[in-house]
Amino acid sequence: DVVFGGIADRPAVEACYQAGVGKTIPLSIGATLDPYASKPVKVQATVKSLLDIADPAKREAAVQIQGITLILSAYRRPYHEIVDFTKMGIDPKSAKIVVVKSGYLEPQIKAIANPNLMALTDGSINQDIVHLPANKYRKPTFPFVDDLTFTPTVYTSARSHS
Repeated sequence: DVVFGGIADRPAVEACYQAGVGKTIPLSIGATLDPYASKPVKVQATVKSLLDIADPAKREAAVQIQGITLILSAYRRPYHEIVDFTKMGIDPKSAKIVVVKSGYLEPQIKAIANPNLMALTDGSINQDIVHLPANKYRKPTFPFVDDLTFTPTVYTSARSHS
């Protein structure tokens, strides 16, 4: 009884639209935005709903994979509001677990979280800042340097003396 919003995977969304609501199809989900660090998941999924929109670049599909209702989108987008789920025929308030791909919880989603947990994972945008690899162009900054000491230097502009 899990709702997951969502994964950007245009080929998977297109396959859902071609199959139609109610059809069970093999899908390869994920790794379309980051094929180097990510691996797709191969599943049998039942198409539960399709967003009624003509533009293929804005399409979304909801699929059922065992106990997981997953929203797929043709483009990278957040799922921050309840309407992001209800427009797909999904009531996130009735799910035992709601997963959103986001760096923080927007108020509407936070209001239904009990508790809310954050997991930092690899992907096309890694927010696990401390563990990002160092590079030769990065100046020593916190949190990359734990014991960084910093003494600010004040520079006044010529306008401040007039």
